[in-house]
Amino acid sequence: MESIASNEPITINLLSLNCHLPVGSQELDQVYLKYNGRRIYPVKGVKYERFAKGQGTKIKDISLEFSSKNEVDTVVIELWYRKNLIQNALAGRFFLMLNISEIGFAATQLIRSSEQEESHYLLHWEMRHAKSSQSKIEEEVKSGKKSE
Repeated sequence: MESIASNEPITINLLSLNCHLPVGSQELDQVYLKYNGRRIYPVKGVKYERFAKGQGTKIKDISLEFSSKNEVDTVVIELWYRKNLIQNALAGRFFLMLNISEIGFAATQLIRSSEQEESHYLLHWEMRHAKSSQSKIEEEVKSGKKSE
């Protein structure tokens, strides 16, 4: 695996979100993701992403810039769901364990906020050099193509 130096900026790209078991008693969850108190998914203009058991979706264009002086660090992403017509509730948190000596792809399970909940979600993500992410974007702009 490739490694990066401490304090070098990295990019965390969210790739997909999969529902193996919905949060509530209903068969369909309406969820969104938050990072540092800010809604990051789904994109602006859409309040919730709907998931049923066994359903997943690709996440496009969600990247988090991050740098740390520590060799190992954690990024926390929250999964919220629509509990009823007027209330949203925290379903749990994804703890993205970043080891800067090993960049690449990973998957993280949802840690539920309540033992009473039986939900199971999986978040796929990747960690890259911020420079390589930027050069990839610049290459796509030059070639006029956007990778999937």
